[in-house]
Amino acid sequence: MSNDNKLALDRIIFFSDAVFAIAITLLALELRVPDMPTSQVAAEMPQRLAGMMPKFVSFILSFVIIGSYWRAHHRDFLYIQRWDTRLI
Repeated sequence: MSNDNKLALDRIIFFSDAVFAIAITLLALELRVPDMPTSQVAAEMPQRLAGMMPKFVSFILSFVIIGSYWRAHHRDFLYIQRWDTRLI
């Protein structure tokens, strides 16, 4: 494989890595610290966090799914030697 072809293939891989990273980052944007007065944090925080459990579960599940696609993507690209516009 020529250096130019290897560099171009690396750029494709880096771009797709960035897309996966952005997708995971967007998931985290939905997780926000509950807004409450400082004096009530110790008493109310456990209840508020428990109320957010569906968001935590969906974040973890989505993270695992996106991560599994990312791993499969890298596994597939171990065997790719050349690229063309169809691959892009």
